[in-house]
Amino acid sequence: MKTQKLLIWGCLMLFPFLSKAQEGETVTIQQQLVTQESKIWSSRVIKVCWENATASNKKERDWVKAAVKDTWEKQSNVKFVGWGNCSSSGEGIRIIIQDSKNSPHVKGLGTSLRNKKNGMSLNFSFNNWGKDCKTSREYCIKAIAVHEFGHALSFAHEQNRNDVPDKLCSDQKQGTSGDWKVTTYDAESVMNYCSTDWNNKGKLTKDDIVGVRYLYGPPKREISNFGSSFAVGDFNNDGLDDLAVGSSTSEGSKGRVFLYKGDRSGKLKYWHTIDQTFLGANENGDRFGYSLAAGDFNKDGFDDLAVGIPFERPGRNPKAGYVMIFKGTESKMVAWKGLGQKDYGKHEEGDKFGFALAAGDFNGDGRDDLAIGVPGEAPGNNPRSGDVATYKGTSRGLVFWKAFGGQKGLGKNENGDLFGHALAAGDFNGDGKDDLAVSSLGEAPGSSPKSGDVLIYKGSGAGLNPWKGLDGQKGLGKNEAGDLVGYSLSTGDYNGDGKEDLAVGAPGEAPGRSPKSGDVLIYKGTNSGPIPWRGFGGQKGLDSNQLNDRAGHALASGDFNGDGKDDIAVGVPGKTIANAKASGNVLLYKGGSSVNAWKNMKGQVGIGKDEAGDRFGDTLISGDFNGDGKMDLAVGIPKEKPGSSRYRTGVIFIYLGSSSSKVLTPKQGINP
Repeated sequence: MKTQKLLIWGCLMLFPFLSKAQEGETVTIQQQLVTQESKIWSSRVIKVCWENATASNKKERDWVKAAVKDTWEKQSNVKFVGWGNCSSSGEGIRIIIQDSKNSPHVKGLGTSLRNKKNGMSLNFSFNNWGKDCKTSREYCIKAIAVHEFGHALSFAHEQNRNDVPDKLCSDQKQGTSGDWKVTTYDAESVMNYCSTDWNNKGKLTKDDIVGVRYLYGPPKREISNFGSSFAVGDFNNDGLDDLAVGSSTSEGSKGRVFLYKGDRSGKLKYWHTIDQTFLGANENGDRFGYSLAAGDFNKDGFDDLAVGIPFERPGRNPKAGYVMIFKGTESKMVAWKGLGQKDYGKHEEGDKFGFALAAGDFNGDGRDDLAIGVPGEAPGNNPRSGDVATYKGTSRGLVFWKAFGGQKGLGKNENGDLFGHALAAGDFNGDGKDDLAVSSLGEAPGSSPKSGDVLIYKGSGAGLNPWKGLDGQKGLGKNEAGDLVGYSLSTGDYNGDGKEDLAVGAPGEAPGRSPKSGDVLIYKGTNSGPIPWRGFGGQKGLDSNQLNDRAGHALASGDFNGDGKDDIAVGVPGKTIANAKASGNVLLYKGGSSVNAWKNMKGQVGIGKDEAGDRFGDTLISGDFNGDGKMDLAVGIPKEKPGSSRYRTGVIFIYLGSSSSKVLTPKQGINP
């Protein structure tokens, strides 16, 4: 059969279905389908309607809907809804069915189709165009629908890219080109009219799937533990804090991070997602996003993002761990570089490099540096005694600086200490350089196994140096087996004296003889470093201490009421609310001359429903998402089932800071 060349809006299509592109050429590029960035939908629920639906074309309309559902919807978190007759004010994608000499097409990409009359044109009869399709109508209708809905998701023609290795294909550029490469060039993409099989037979390629998941996230059935980690930073330099949300057990525990932009309304807006696509391979069990930290590592005004992958297997060493850095830009997060132990040692099984992360300016040069916890490391041949590695911020990004060698200079490396389990940066002595608190969760001060300890390292022009150990609960309580002092750490200036103080979670503590009800210990910043200040006595003054409440499992510091002093939010994820076991809770403590009990948030009241196993308060972070000068609070509920979903994908709730008596006002629930 002779090949016809048919010119349509936006593409030059080749018929018949098996027209050949050149074979045998491959390309490798660092920056990996191509999209028009400004036209990406912020909502992943997109309305669709028909301009001229009739009973006689119902079968064909059902083919279109099925094709889209089996491809873009099945492989991502996008949901196309409606599919009825268009109203005059319909906001979605408006489709007209017509058989003219013009091919199927769209009048733009992505959101430019919103409420645009006849925005998408589809052909069902093929009398005047594509006559080869008359004998394969279902095949053509479905394949074309998948392609055109790719445009509706903002994907441009693959052959329009500037990195096309096939000259024949590059000579056929048509329509609107994209400006953001989200996968490598894909010769077989449904968006490429040079594919070996026309429109790739309407089937998404691996890179098509990578691309749509990058923009809109994976399907809900593959998402879990959404909200299990957080980082806050102004990634696009617009003056508002943005939020990175980890979902490390998603997609077979490959892991993914979701990004949300801050907004003056206080309602965060979905941005895009990131995974290992650009810097490595996504592999089951890696747990990308297990830990997160934000900082401006190159001092360009844009915060960057460090992503911990502690179960990665570099050099075929299971759970050796890795860290990936993504650079903040005005439009998106860009893959930048990977960090591993090859800079100062070797990858070994179980090291868990990247288990914890903290960013701070440790040498006072105006660039943020990065501390990386390696709790499974074995300095001095002591298994899981742990270590910390530091990387220095430079104009080129992070470069290796020094590793601590475990607790050298402050303590003894012993089996199971888990030094580096948690990290927090803060200027404890007010000298303008950030210091670092490092928990040693398995440490046994006073011969009490897993009572836990925290060690402090002082910032200087030469980096971090050993300063002091807190010796567990010394000065505030008694070290007992299983206290887990240092499970969580947070820093803030609670008394407004210009020196940051330290909050230490001990979720295994038993105040009031209630095992694992938990407690929080506060250390005051002074010229000589943190000193014991006060313990909360568990939930005293706000709630009762109960078995397995785990108060102090998570902590977040921020000035929620705008009085100039930081306050503390304490996660109590094991709390039973209204007979719902482990539904979870968050307690607030007000900064001042002392840190005092303030508010009991009473679970999800005002924003959600308390259900057994939700673990509300499992993770916490503060940030000024609306730019009003008061810190807001993000609360992770990683075991929550959103709405009527069958899946425990997890949810996060956003509370806005306020000077009113409410302090934190429920604003938004976000599910992936």
